[in-house]
Amino acid sequence: MKLLDFFKPGDIVLADRGFCGYGQLAALWDNGVESVMRLHQRRKVDWRRGARLGARDRLVTWKRPYRQTSVFDAAAWAALPKEMTVRLVEIVVEVPGFRTHKLTLATTLLDPGTHSAEDLGRLYFRRWAVEVFYRDIKQTMAMDILRCKSPAMIDKEVVMHAIAHNLIRALIKDIAESYQVEIHRLSFKGTLDALRQWQPLLETGGRGRRASVKWICLLYEIVVEDPLILRPKRSEPRAVKRRPKNYRLLTKPRDEMVVERCRKLS
Repeated sequence: MKLLDFFKPGDIVLADRGFCGYGQLAALWDNGVESVMRLHQRRKVDWRRGARLGARDRLVTWKRPYRQTSVFDAAAWAALPKEMTVRLVEIVVEVPGFRTHKLTLATTLLDPGTHSAEDLGRLYFRRWAVEVFYRDIKQTMAMDILRCKSPAMIDKEVVMHAIAHNLIRALIKDIAESYQVEIHRLSFKGTLDALRQWQPLLETGGRGRRASVKWICLLYEIVVEDPLILRPKRSEPRAVKRRPKNYRLLTKPRDEMVVERCRKLS
């Protein structure tokens, strides 16, 4: 696992069911990192087995498979523990206007007194923030359409977007810590718009260090004074509000593209 070096003991990894395998959970657990993941669809659950912690809440023992995955080499796979205890919890997702869904979580947070099923459900739902980050980098930062032509330049364009995104996230984190506000209440787009408006003034540096600090503090105050509205259980369908125009796609250079007339002018 290439991302294993980015975590430190005490961290909690939130991931979807594509990462919920024995190797990933065992490697994180062996390094002191906890996990909360949705159970993989191929792993069946028998709620009659395991130590009962509550309704649809069990402690089960997973054994290391004989066949190693492509993520690990032979030495890393042999170094994993032969078995580990995993907690399986079923949570209910209720969204107004939609059918009720049931999800099964696999976690290494085994104490129900410290981490109840409701707490694990709320914690797992924070994973959706990753999808919001993808939306920010593709739509807000306009990376949905890459403008470079060669593969090397496309790689550089993607890397530059990622660096800019991480810098803005770091700015949001600094603002949240400076003003003691919840980080999820600060808008990514609002911060980016404010930064673009203040960019000429910040680049010139004002009239000295004291003036620069003053401008930065004012920028922080503008971002903090425009928090996101709390909308619990708000439905966010993946749909566009407007229909696309019924035009043909530009599949050739402009000087070579010929669009046939579909009707005659009267």
